[in-house]
Amino acid sequence: FFLYRMDAQHNFSSLLEQSRQLTQHLTTSDFLIQRSAEQIDETSRRLAAKTALSEDASKNKGRYLLATKGFDAEKLAQNLNSISLKSTFEPLEPLGDTDLESYLRTEHDNMVLTAIQEAKKETVDNFRHTFTSSMEADWESTKHVLLGALTNKQTKTPVAPRPTGPRGMPVDPTRRTKTTDEQLRYLRVVEKLREHLGTKTPLALCRLFGAVDTRRPEIRASWLMLSSLLGDKGTLTEGVFRERYLTQDPGLKRELMDSMRRHYEQAYIKFMKETIQFQPTIAQIGGEHNILSTVRGYCGIKVDAHKTRYLEMTAKGEAPWPIIYYCLRAGEPGAVQKFIASQQLETMVQPFSSLLNDYINHKPNLDNQRSTQVRHILRSSPDPYKKAAYNIVTKLESQHTSELTDSIEDWLWYRLSLMNGQEGLVALQKALSNEAGGHHRTPTNNFIIMLTLQHFEDAVGYLYECEGYQVAAVHMAIALNFYGLLRRPQDCGSGMKADQRIRSQDDQGNSVLNVDLILRKYIFEVTMWEGDDALAYLCLITEEPAKIEALAHLILTTRNIDLFVGSILPGGRRKDGLLPHCLPRPVVNAVAETAAIQSEKQGDYLDAIRLHDLVNNQAAAVELINSRLSQLLTQSGPARQAVLDVISTLNINFTDPRVSQKAIGTLRRLRALAAFFDAYQTNHYYDALRQLETIDLLPLDTGDVGRRVGEFNDLEPAIRRNMGEILMAATLTIYALFKSLQNKAPSAIGEQEKHLLRSKVRAVVAYAGSIPYQTPNLNTLIRLEVAMT
Repeated sequence: FFLYRMDAQHNFSSLLEQSRQLTQHLTTSDFLIQRSAEQIDETSRRLAAKTALSEDASKNKGRYLLATKGFDAEKLAQNLNSISLKSTFEPLEPLGDTDLESYLRTEHDNMVLTAIQEAKKETVDNFRHTFTSSMEADWESTKHVLLGALTNKQTKTPVAPRPTGPRGMPVDPTRRTKTTDEQLRYLRVVEKLREHLGTKTPLALCRLFGAVDTRRPEIRASWLMLSSLLGDKGTLTEGVFRERYLTQDPGLKRELMDSMRRHYEQAYIKFMKETIQFQPTIAQIGGEHNILSTVRGYCGIKVDAHKTRYLEMTAKGEAPWPIIYYCLRAGEPGAVQKFIASQQLETMVQPFSSLLNDYINHKPNLDNQRSTQVRHILRSSPDPYKKAAYNIVTKLESQHTSELTDSIEDWLWYRLSLMNGQEGLVALQKALSNEAGGHHRTPTNNFIIMLTLQHFEDAVGYLYECEGYQVAAVHMAIALNFYGLLRRPQDCGSGMKADQRIRSQDDQGNSVLNVDLILRKYIFEVTMWEGDDALAYLCLITEEPAKIEALAHLILTTRNIDLFVGSILPGGRRKDGLLPHCLPRPVVNAVAETAAIQSEKQGDYLDAIRLHDLVNNQAAAVELINSRLSQLLTQSGPARQAVLDVISTLNINFTDPRVSQKAIGTLRRLRALAAFFDAYQTNHYYDALRQLETIDLLPLDTGDVGRRVGEFNDLEPAIRRNMGEILMAATLTIYALFKSLQNKAPSAIGEQEKHLLRSKVRAVVAYAGSIPYQTPNLNTLIRLEVAMT
C-alpha cells in the first residue's frame, strides 16, 4: 500500500508539473489551482462519493413513489431490461396453459403488428410499381413528342415543337392527357379490327384483347373467361350471335351456359395442377399422370385431416367422395366411373353409380321413389362431398354445401351444374340473391356474375362505371358488340346529348347498352386522342347519324381538315385524307357537311368554306364566301384578306351547273369591290375609279341612271347591304380626284377632266336618291356634288 501511495504521489506530482508548464504563458496566477496533489486527490474522492450517494437516493425515492401507487418497481425494471429492439412477437412473460384472455390479447397484438408490417411492405411495393408505370407512361408520351419534332425538323431554323398526341398529331396543350401502355396496346388491336370490319371473315377478337399485357390478373382472367364463353377460337365472324341474341333464343342461352361451365372446369384443372406443383411432397403423385391422379394428389393437399371425421371412409380408411366430387368439378364424370370400378366401390356408392350413368348419358331418370331415396341419403350423411356429388348428378338442390364453394368461381360452377332446363338462369338469379352475397364484393367478381347470368349489357355498363376499369370495359363492349351480344338502344344515334345514359331499358324491360356513347366518351373524355387513333374507335360506332356527328366533332376539335378529309393541291388535284380510306364517300360527305355547318355556327368560316369545297358542295361554298365577303367588304385587314386568299385554294368550277350563275356573278363583283376599297383606302384614287368602272355596278353617266335604278332590285343582298358605303366611297373618290385637278395649273385638258368628273358624281348622287334604299349620309353626297359645281 505504501508503494502504491508513493507511486500515486509521483504521478500526481508529474501531472502538476506538466500543468504548470502549460500555464507559463499567462501573466496572472488567478487561474492557477492553488492546491497540492494530495488535496486534489482528496477532493475528487469526496465528489465521487457524493454523486453516487445522490444517485442511490433518487433511485430509492423513485421506487418509493411507484410502490405507493401499487406498482412493483423490481418487476417493471426486469421487464424493461428484457426488452429487445429486434422484431419479436413473443410475450414478455410466459403464458399459462389456461390463460385464454392473455393468449387472445397476445394474438391480437401479433396480428396488428403483422398487419402494420405487411401494409408497410405493400405501400413500398405499390409506390415502386406506380412510379415505374408513371415513368414508362411519361417516356411513351415524350417519345411521341421527340419523334414528331425530329420528323418535322426540315428547315435550318429551329422551331419549338408543338405538343403532340398519339402518332405525332398536334393537339391543344390544355387538352393533353397521358396515354398509357395499356391503351396503346388495345389501340393496336382496334386498328386491326377496323381493317377487318365488313370482310365477314373470322377474327379471334377476345383472344387478341386478352393478349394485351394489362399487368392486372383480374382483367386477364375476365378476358379469358369471355373468350371461353363465346368459344372464341378464331372461327367467329362479325355479328354471329346478333339475331339469336336479340330474339332470346333458348338454344343460344343453353350453349353459353355450357361454355361457361366448361370454362370453370378447365380453369379448375389448371388450378389443381398448379397447387400440386407447389406442394409435390404432400400430393405424392406417381405413375401415370391423368386427371384421376391429379385429383388424388389435389385431395391429399385440399382435404384437411381434422375434417376426415365428417367423411365416409372405405374399409381401407380412404375417403372416396372428395375424389368423386373433384372429378366432377373438373368436368370428368368418366374419371369417376373409372375410380369407382378400380376401387370396387359399386356397392358402397349405390345408387350413385346408376345416377351417374344417367347424368353422363343426359337421361335423367329420377322418379319419386329414387328421389325420396336420394333425399334420405343426403339428410343422413354428414359428408359434404357426398352431398355435393349427389346434388350435381341429380340436380335436386336439396342442400347447399357452402364449405366447398368458397370462391365465386366454385359457387357459379356449382349453380351452373345444378341448372335444369330453360329456367336455369332464373334459378341462378334467385340463388344469387340468397347465397352468393359473400362472394361478389369486387368489381371483377360482379362482372363475372353478370356475364354468367348472360346480362352482358349490365356487366359492361357496371364495369365501365367502376373507377380504374373503364379501359377494359370499353374494349369488352367492342368485343361483345362485334359478335352481336349487346342490345343497343333504338335512338343510339340521336346525337351527343347530355341526358343520354350508358345503361337503360327498352319497352320490354330488357337492358340496353349505348356502345356508341361509350366510344365517344372514351375518345373525347378519357384519352382525348385527336389523330387516326381516335378515328380507329369512332369508325366502330354502329349508328350512322351518331358516327357522322362524332367524326364531325373530331374534325371541329382538331381543326385538321387536311388529315381527315383531304386537301386541294396546286393544279386542282385532290388529296384524300383518312376518312375516305375508312368510310364510304357518302358518309365522308355527310361528315364534312356536318362539320362545315357547325364550323359556320362557331364562326370558323374559312374551315366551313374548305369543307364545303372538299365534298364538291361548291354552291354552299360560294354562298358562304359571298356572305363573309359582304360582312368584311369595307374592312381592309387580315380577316378580309384571308377570305380572298382561301378563294385561290379552292377547286370551284365556275361553269358547274349546280352553282348559281347569279352567285358566281356576285362573287366576282365582291372581289372587284374589295379591290376598289383597297385602292380607295390607300388613296390610290385613279386605280379606284378604274376598278369602279370595270365593276359595272354604279351609273357613271347621267343617261345610265334609269337602267341602273331598275337593276337595283335584282342585286344580291350581299351587295345591297353595302350600297351606302359603296356610294360614299365612290363619291369621295371622284371628289378627291376633282380636288387634285383644282390644285393644278388651269389647262384645257384639266377642265375637260373636271367636267367629266362632275358628270360622274352627278350620276352617282342621282342614283343614290332614286334607288329604293335608305341611303345613309345622302345629304353629304349632295353637298359634295354641290362643292364640285
